[in-house]
Amino acid sequence: MRPRRPVLVALGLLAALAAGGCVMIPAAGGEASPGTPESSPSQDRSDLRASNRFALTGRFSARHDGRQLTALFAHQTDGLNTLTEVFSPLGTVLARLQVDALGTTLALADGTVRRDASIGALLKEFTGLEVHDEALPFWLRGLPGNPAVTTTGGLFRESGWLIDVIEVSAESPHAPRRMRWRPQALPESEIVWLIDRWVFE
Repeated sequence: MRPRRPVLVALGLLAALAAGGCVMIPAAGGEASPGTPESSPSQDRSDLRASNRFALTGRFSARHDGRQLTALFAHQTDGLNTLTEVFSPLGTVLARLQVDALGTTLALADGTVRRDASIGALLKEFTGLEVHDEALPFWLRGLPGNPAVTTTGGLFRESGWLIDVIEVSAESPHAPRRMRWRPQALPESEIVWLIDRWVFE
């Protein structure tokens, strides 16, 4: 049996960073190594803000406007270059967003290609919810985009959203395992993230 596409992508992202001497952090649903129990979201995670080379894989579920969606994803940040891919639960590639020196390209499963798109546009494509691009790279790490924003017990409010880091790794830099994002104006809507794997340089 051939490996499923998300598995291949995840392994590719993890191997690329691991080759550069990275720390791999198991997450919820993964096989945590002995001595790395769950940690409180209030744990100091300031080291995450300085990280500009990392990868994560997992799944997200979204509820909005009477619709519900579950998808797999893989994301890699390498300085100013990023690659984000979204898959169906069965492994079908739904979208691929690449940002590099040549610009931004969003390719959808139906063959549509958009230039100058963004990770916020990609997320809206599947959830219908607007997220500011500037904040997203930080929110994925469970941090406010503005360092002056106060975080209490893993919870903070920014740009009209309530970001709740429910569970983090006990191993530094205490990356999120499980998060819930809710637009404050739409309390019935939410995006829940379950991170299966993190890799940091």
